[in-house]
Amino acid sequence: MMMTSLFISIVGWFAGFIPPAEPCTATWYSIRYPAAVIQQCNTAARVEGLTEIEKEVVLLTNLVRYDPALFAHHVLRPFIQQCDRSLLFDSSTAAVQSLYTDLANTKPMQVLQVEPLLNQTTASHADYCSRTGHIGHANMTERWQRIKNELGHISAGENCSYVPASKNTALHHVIALLVDADTPSYGHRYAILNKSFQYIGVAVRSFPQDRYCMVQNFSTARNVSE
Repeated sequence: MMMTSLFISIVGWFAGFIPPAEPCTATWYSIRYPAAVIQQCNTAARVEGLTEIEKEVVLLTNLVRYDPALFAHHVLRPFIQQCDRSLLFDSSTAAVQSLYTDLANTKPMQVLQVEPLLNQTTASHADYCSRTGHIGHANMTERWQRIKNELGHISAGENCSYVPASKNTALHHVIALLVDADTPSYGHRYAILNKSFQYIGVAVRSFPQDRYCMVQNFSTARNVSE
């Protein structure tokens, strides 16, 4: 009888046990924020025409901006320590160390709203990169001119990331841009942390050599004060 009771107890424990989410998944980071914060940052949730990964890129970008230091604690550090390091997210590198410092010293800022025109300009560039294998910001002047002419926005920016197909997740794209190991000026990082930007567009496309590219366009309609 005692053994039977013990067996039932063990079975009951396993039945009620939910394994913790892996730190490389959307579920893992989302449960570390209050639902109200996720809702506030998930500005792409109801935007038509975006894929789930594109919506998740917007959410993650906004979680960074909502509270940079909190993002470093809830998402960045565990991700770097526990996920695959094939993208050189090694905590000992200068790029990662400077990222921790930047996030710790950056004040929370407004979250970005999705702008349909920016989704169009990112899609156009991502399609071009996918078709040609181009890496970089070709024709950015033309894209910025269209944004300025049609929206009257006073400034714009662009980020591009390229990851292996096996790492085509919003987490890998956004963290690759934040670490920005291949750009000494950390320009991609500072675009995400630019307090002036108010709007965002995102596109993710397949890329030659079994990779994926992600393009972000940002813009601002007015100067944002401290």
